[in-house]
Amino acid sequence: MEQITLISKARIPIIKFHDPKSGFDVDISINNSLALHNTELLSTYAQLDPAVKDAILAVKYWAVQRNIANAYQGTISSYSWSLLSLQHLQVMESIKLPNLQSSQNRELITIDNHEYDITINKEVQINKIDIDVGEIFAKFIFFYGLEFDWSKKVVSVRNGIPMERNEKGWSLQKPSASAAHHSDDKKLRMGSYHLPIEDPLDTEIDLGRVLKPAGELTILNEFLRAASMLSKGKSFDEICETVEPQRFESKSPDDLFEDLRNLKPHEVKILHENILDDLSVVTKRIETLESERSSAIRMAKAMRGIIEETGDIRKKHKETILSLKSRGKEIELTKNKRDLINKNIVLPLHRIEEELVKIYSRLTDSLDLMRVQTLEREKRDFSFFFELQKMHHQAKSSSELHHKYNQLRKEQRKDIENLRKFENEHDEAAKNILDQEPLLKQEDLENRHDRSWDKRANKITMILRKRKKELYKFRREKGRIEAWMRIAQKNSAKRRGNNRNKKHRPTSQIRETVASGGSISLGDLDALLKSGGISNLNQKNDSTQKRPKRKKGKMKNLNNLSPHRGERNKYSRKE
Repeated sequence: MEQITLISKARIPIIKFHDPKSGFDVDISINNSLALHNTELLSTYAQLDPAVKDAILAVKYWAVQRNIANAYQGTISSYSWSLLSLQHLQVMESIKLPNLQSSQNRELITIDNHEYDITINKEVQINKIDIDVGEIFAKFIFFYGLEFDWSKKVVSVRNGIPMERNEKGWSLQKPSASAAHHSDDKKLRMGSYHLPIEDPLDTEIDLGRVLKPAGELTILNEFLRAASMLSKGKSFDEICETVEPQRFESKSPDDLFEDLRNLKPHEVKILHENILDDLSVVTKRIETLESERSSAIRMAKAMRGIIEETGDIRKKHKETILSLKSRGKEIELTKNKRDLINKNIVLPLHRIEEELVKIYSRLTDSLDLMRVQTLEREKRDFSFFFELQKMHHQAKSSSELHHKYNQLRKEQRKDIENLRKFENEHDEAAKNILDQEPLLKQEDLENRHDRSWDKRANKITMILRKRKKELYKFRREKGRIEAWMRIAQKNSAKRRGNNRNKKHRPTSQIRETVASGGSISLGDLDALLKSGGISNLNQKNDSTQKRPKRKKGKMKNLNNLSPHRGERNKYSRKE
């Protein structure tokens, strides 16, 4: 997904994004139940006659190309253009599209404590529309551009014909779009109901409320532009000339093989070979990166001592992995014990020893009659002395635990270093691939801790995303070229078959045509040259000369069994 945009202030919040693979712009909304019935209404209208759907698509195509079908940017939505087209078909004299929401049997639903009339009469049928879609589009432009009075009318598909503003209660409010657009006050908003379009189900909603001053002026100007061009006999393509064509750069071309049609077969083959080479390089790169990511994850787990599976590791390294796991648990236990003691005993060991010496000296020194301690002071000193003794014992244990912890960490780092050397054993090709990745350059692999290995794994994951996008593009291009090669091969085989099945004229017939002054094809000329050339036109081929017919003897009619007179054989006596 690209260009992700959250529109949270809309009546129905949506998330907009662009899908780079398909080239589509996508809107996602949640719990918008009424939209399902709106879609059903449009679908039912479109099923009345193919011309209805084609007319709506023509209008929407024009609006999209002229960049006036984007509610987010201050014009009106594609749904609004569909309603405008339906309203025009309802009032067009030669069509008079029926109102599918007028029925005696009403269907009501309640959504969020609001009641809506979702009646759709699906039994209505109409006569076939024989009017050309181009004519419908032209009348649509003239209707809204010149005839429709936006200051007095409201577009209402539900009503079947436009409503009066007074009847609807949507009076035109100031300031106008022109005044708001040219005002120095940037916060000035134009009034409501300027291009009023009633929602056919939620009739209190004006779909034109999303208009901004520039958007309204642009729409009205586009109607006038299209009407002027139609009056001058301009074509539909000229009327729909794309505004800001860069908007569609990400869209896929209509002709998937546009760039391949003019290439010769050997050029297409070279392209195919290049794609296969690129595909092989990217595949190798992805395999190397995935292996490196697995290695980084294993290293991070090894440093935490939480490796569970060792099946994919060499036998000589399994013992190291298992010792890392058991030692990791011991390191964690030792660290917890040490930290618990240090939490309860604030003073370090050397300070405790200093305090012990000081208190002991105070308690055992010779008595000075001029400075005799009180009984309370002496009790506090003895109490503190005994407490220091206990603290000294605990601090000593903490020191031993700390020493043990350092020893275990030292052994752990040694094993991790051995494991790291094993994990970083790459062949020359893999090393070159990793060196080409900018995110992995200039990384210090010495004395890594677990978080650093996690970061390395995350970096590789980011690189893999990019490389897999490249892989997808190369695979898609490979499939496209191979599809074109199959099509070209099939067409070539068909042409060869046609040539093979083509009947050649007899040489004698060609000679007669040339002799009479007629025209011949290159194929006929080739056959003529192979048979002796033009100089032998007057010479008759022996194979074509008529042979004397032999008189066939009369065969007896064996099937004639009726009585008949026989014939005497003629016998000529030999001399």
